[in-house]
Amino acid sequence: MASFVVWAIFIVFAVLLGLIAHNFSLGAVRWVSAISALILVCVITKYGIDHWHQAHLNTPPTNLVNAFTAGADALIKTLLRPLLLGYQGVAPGPIGRGVAAALIVVGYRQLESWAMRRQGPQLNTATLNDGRLDIQTSGAAADSSGGGGDGWGVLGARLHDQLAAELTFRLAAIEVRAPAILPGGSRTIGLASIAEATGAPGAGLAGAMLRFLGAIWPNPRQLELRVCVEPRAKDTPVTGPGATPDVKVTVYLENPRNGATVATKTLVGRDINEAASMVAGYVACQVFAMDPSTPPWCYGSADGDDLAALLLAGLERVRPETPEVVETSREAQINQLWQSASTFRSAGVAKYELAQLLVLDDYHLAALRLHAMNLDQHPRFYRGRYRLGMSLEMIASPEPKLRNDDDRQRQLDEILGLLNRNGLAVRASTAQNDLAPCVDDTTRCTLSPALSLELLTAAEKLLRGVRKQLTLRRVVWDTFRYRNERAVWLQYWTWLPGWGLRRRWAFHDGVRVAELLVAIRIKLIQGRVKPEDGDEELPRALRAAANLVDKNLRHGRYDGAIKIASAVAGEALPTAGNTRRERKKIRQRQSDRLRQVLVQPTAGKAGGGRLGTSGAAALGHRLGGLWHLRRAKASWQAAYNAACLYAALPDEEGKEEADQDLVVACLRSAVANPRSEMERGYDWISRDPDLSFLKNRHASPETDPDRPEKVTPFQKFLEAQKRLDYPAAFPAERPGARRLVGLGQSNEQPRHSKADLTTAGGG
Repeated sequence: MASFVVWAIFIVFAVLLGLIAHNFSLGAVRWVSAISALILVCVITKYGIDHWHQAHLNTPPTNLVNAFTAGADALIKTLLRPLLLGYQGVAPGPIGRGVAAALIVVGYRQLESWAMRRQGPQLNTATLNDGRLDIQTSGAAADSSGGGGDGWGVLGARLHDQLAAELTFRLAAIEVRAPAILPGGSRTIGLASIAEATGAPGAGLAGAMLRFLGAIWPNPRQLELRVCVEPRAKDTPVTGPGATPDVKVTVYLENPRNGATVATKTLVGRDINEAASMVAGYVACQVFAMDPSTPPWCYGSADGDDLAALLLAGLERVRPETPEVVETSREAQINQLWQSASTFRSAGVAKYELAQLLVLDDYHLAALRLHAMNLDQHPRFYRGRYRLGMSLEMIASPEPKLRNDDDRQRQLDEILGLLNRNGLAVRASTAQNDLAPCVDDTTRCTLSPALSLELLTAAEKLLRGVRKQLTLRRVVWDTFRYRNERAVWLQYWTWLPGWGLRRRWAFHDGVRVAELLVAIRIKLIQGRVKPEDGDEELPRALRAAANLVDKNLRHGRYDGAIKIASAVAGEALPTAGNTRRERKKIRQRQSDRLRQVLVQPTAGKAGGGRLGTSGAAALGHRLGGLWHLRRAKASWQAAYNAACLYAALPDEEGKEEADQDLVVACLRSAVANPRSEMERGYDWISRDPDLSFLKNRHASPETDPDRPEKVTPFQKFLEAQKRLDYPAAFPAERPGARRLVGLGQSNEQPRHSKADLTTAGGG
């Protein structure tokens, strides 16, 4: 019986190690194996002590080594007993223990080999110069072809050396990252990178030993990279002012074990810099496709032109002196990405980055289409789902007016078709009266209430799915289940130096407040329109949207979001005495106001009266207040979405300034958070449709300088934020500026030509 128990434990242990080798990296296999070996040594030693007592009554073993050897002998005999049909045999001794140790080493070698086959390949760049065309050979070929040997071979060799030097940096720069939550964000997380191998085996006796061990022990997969550069043929004319010869590069990826060609392709670039980026993108696409730990949204097209465009767009930078300089450079980035990153075959991160740039450039429909394409291709790309939900909310809000030059009918039909295919929308195309021209601006149009409710319902479903995906239970489960998403989820639940749980709280709370924002939008539309006044689609859309909000409200799914939003307002808004009681009153008043809008459809002004709550609800509100207050301080996403939420609420009677104070307080909390992803908050806040309409709520100093009292708190905040983000745009405020002017130096900034700006992009 003991033999079968030992065999069962052995089989379970082997299966467990095999599953770890199949689903985890080599480092995890080695850690688990080392811990298991330590446990096994302790178990064998304890097993030996027990058997020693049975053979030698009342006599302990002389040392732990004897106990271990006795336990190993007894364990080997127990394992061999079923194979020998119950024959006891003799003790294995040193030879038997050596054979068992050798079998364990062979089994562990096979375990590492299995784990390495499930890892991404390493790229050996030591072979880059193997495809270099010889200078003398190229020159002789040019002479024989009638070229006169005037240096085309020298040019090819020089281009090859330059390409090899560029690739050293470009391959390291191809590290696909989790994109920022807001457009213009700068804090991102590395997901996949190309591991490089030097290919140097060593020298002398140490090198011989390393080569011998490498021959018998499994090594990680490697790919050897070779490139062959061919400059433009001599007789090909170069047309256009400032044109440069095209550079043709042939890329070879080979398996060094058997010499087989893994991939090969000829790429053409306008210059050596573009050619190097295209080679890096193609190599990265091949490596990522062979790496089981790389998320599927990190690579797309077969030739890697989307990753190359993403690399080229990221390398284009300018000094952020003024918003106009950054805007012009952003247009250059859009032009760089549009051709390669706007198709279905492009990588998800490339479409995401292009969509973020388009939002900043006021092309909301084009950005929404790209996010919908990402949803259709990569439904588990949670940041893409979140941005799609927020883009739907921005499009459906009453403030944004769509541009007429966006081909809006075709794009909306494509967006609705993608949403319908993923079960988020009922209809798959627009109706006749879904787009109405604006009265005050003939170049813009707005959405009908029925279509707005359809999009808001889809946004509510998307955000609810993202919120569930960010719960701790789902995060831990997805970390173990999806190997290609492990780098995404591991940061959210492990106790790393970056406080993974706090990062998950921040994003999770931001999504909860975003859900509340969508619900408020739906309730405001419900109180503003009547079913009999609209088209035939309005009653169905209104009923579906209201039922979804009421269902979430009955199940208490908005309670936490209300507490977080009110906590942000109470903590960020400055009070007269800065006392705890005053902040508590602010939190309670804002919490009651949000519940009032959710419970009752609002046809006019939102009431500020306090709702009656049960004793259990009031107790839960008091107990959870401190917890949500602590989490609200850490979440810049929740603070930003809370600002959009308070901007969407109807103005209370005579309290327009106070409402804008809430918006400004939340925005200050989001921008001042050290973990905020907004590199320059002015760029996004001034263009966000949920907030930018506040710029024109009253007359500004530029349009009405004689009435400075009409400047709103939001306008003051936006102007102050612009001065913080672009100090070079206000040279007169620099210390010592007047003294410099007195010495004859001008305060004016140097002007840049558009040609200069298109060669470098902004952040």
